[in-house]
Amino acid sequence: MTTVFRVFSCVLVILLIGVVANASYVRVLHDADFDHATSEGSWLIEFYAPWCSHCKDLESTWDTLADELKGKVNVAKVDGTTERVLLGRFHVEGFPTIFHIQGAETRQFAGHRTLQKLKDFALAGWRAEPALPLWQSPTSAVGRAWGQIQGVPARAQRFYRYLHKDMHYSQMTLLVGLLAVPLMIGLAVICMMDAYMVRQSIPHHSHHQ
Repeated sequence: MTTVFRVFSCVLVILLIGVVANASYVRVLHDADFDHATSEGSWLIEFYAPWCSHCKDLESTWDTLADELKGKVNVAKVDGTTERVLLGRFHVEGFPTIFHIQGAETRQFAGHRTLQKLKDFALAGWRAEPALPLWQSPTSAVGRAWGQIQGVPARAQRFYRYLHKDMHYSQMTLLVGLLAVPLMIGLAVICMMDAYMVRQSIPHHSHHQ
């Protein structure tokens, strides 16, 4: 019994070591949580595609970079094939594309994608690169507001799936509801305008003493 327990303990320790060794400090960001996640701290973010060979070559380096920079710089990645709003917001035209984000300032990495070059850029090298103009920066107030606007169709689609798949509303019911919303808004506007016009047409009598 003791031998079996020892063997079981050894296997458990080996499995735990394997889990810890394979743990990654790379954050995975999405359209929905990007602004909230990156609102504080310094970030180095890679836009990648699962089919991209250069991205696959960078993967182990990126994991090592995240491990070495933990507590100093947040290292993250965004799947450009699924997070289409962020892809358009950052004007990504190829994979991998790497950005440094600090507050409202965004800078693009343009050097060789070696561990040391990336680490130097993440820690201090980004200061030597010009930041994108605030009106063009995807993390400025303008960029974040534009990101919210761009995200409206995606949020509407998720809401539709929730109503149709989870709440089991039929497509016909959802279509009628969708058409009813602007109709009700239009009727409300007409009623307010009518009430205003009626009020303006009532003659005002002045009282003279």
